[in-house]
Amino acid sequence: MLLKKTGRFVKISGPPERNEHKMRPKVSIGLPVHNGESYVEEAINSMLDQTYGDLELIITDNASTDRTEEICRDYLNSDSRVLYFRSETNKGASWNFNRAFHLSRGKYFKWASYDDLCADTFLERCVEVLDREDSVVLAYAQIAFIDERSEPIDIRRPFMKNGSSHLKAKNPHKRLRWLFLCPPFDNAFFGLIRVDALKKTRVTLPFPLSDLSTLAELILQGKFYEISEKLFYRRIHPLISRRPDASNRDIALWFDPQYSGSGHLDALTMLFFSYCSGIHRTPMNKTDKTLCFLQLPFSFIYISAFAADGVLRLFRMRERVERARFFPIGQEK
Repeated sequence: MLLKKTGRFVKISGPPERNEHKMRPKVSIGLPVHNGESYVEEAINSMLDQTYGDLELIITDNASTDRTEEICRDYLNSDSRVLYFRSETNKGASWNFNRAFHLSRGKYFKWASYDDLCADTFLERCVEVLDREDSVVLAYAQIAFIDERSEPIDIRRPFMKNGSSHLKAKNPHKRLRWLFLCPPFDNAFFGLIRVDALKKTRVTLPFPLSDLSTLAELILQGKFYEISEKLFYRRIHPLISRRPDASNRDIALWFDPQYSGSGHLDALTMLFFSYCSGIHRTPMNKTDKTLCFLQLPFSFIYISAFAADGVLRLFRMRERVERARFFPIGQEK
């Protein structure tokens, strides 16, 4: 196992109350979840065991019907940093991700997936970057992949790789171009973000691939900084939302239960127009805005890769997984 369940909690008399007059934490972590009983306990431990402790963990439960509520309420009663909010109806992943952000109070914000893990120094390293470099709006670590047993696996995706110094370019159009040409893995979306910058975006939109739209709106505002250590662990397992046997429509419904389209070209079309809208709505001078619009053709390279592979078929991990040697958490393979 890469991460052991430590059970290291501080016992308090009862559930914490949300008091806006209390000192605000520097870091807010939003953990959206729906029926995550298999992995949510490990994910929560991964966040609470961080070496950086000035944080709040906001769990937004999207009408789970398994043991997720029971597990989360145990943490609510055991650690004063944990806040738990439950919806009685499933309103979709996009709504739940947005809710977690809007409930946050910190200066910096991070989404945490219910099935992924982070090394215990993840937040400490990211906070150091954002405190030191005002031009950086998002700090994240390199990615490694794990399976349902938290053992390492080797995943290869077209266009994506660790290493992204180009995302620190001075000019917004250059950063945007490289985001289109060499988008980072999911690790960027699950990095640590300046709240002031995220508030200027539309946060997450209700369609597949909307994380790329969010990243595009953020990178127009400032630089991304990749920490050159594998501190983020993306779990690939049979119940993952973008699993190989899920149809495009299934994935679209996961984002928005009210979705009524086909799910294939709809996602690509919405992604492209969200890029256009993001450039239009981001405050920039006319020259920078024009140069950013001129980068849009580069987005077709990545969008076409999804279309040619059947949209989201880049996530057919079964065909691309190779067993790797075991390595300790936070350590290079």
